[in-house]
Amino acid sequence: MPADKLQAWVAGLPQAVRHMVLDLAMANRRQTEASLGLLVKGAEARFAEWLLHHAEATGQDTVAVPLRERKRSIAVQARDCAGRLFRASCAACAKQGLVSQSGSVLKPDRSGGLQQLAGV
Repeated sequence: MPADKLQAWVAGLPQAVRHMVLDLAMANRRQTEASLGLLVKGAEARFAEWLLHHAEATGQDTVAVPLRERKRSIAVQARDCAGRLFRASCAACAKQGLVSQSGSVLKPDRSGGLQQLAGV
């Protein structure tokens, strides 16, 4: 269906239905992007993407990622199947100087290397 016809059809729907259709479309897009990410991106790239998503400002021009959950849970969020992949990805990013760890806090490098690795 051509985009203009689809947009006209959606515009003619009742507001509640229109919102539901748009929410479903966005959810479908997120799932598609996640699936493509698994096919295209390696573990380090997915880890970098997770780091960027969870980074919190800690002061002037600094960010950190506090590890408030078990690494296994974080690995699932980063779409990896085990904590060892998290550790391996973290070690690989640390070796490249993209992240450092201090106790239960990860400190992403601000140089833009994580963004490049994550493909953002």
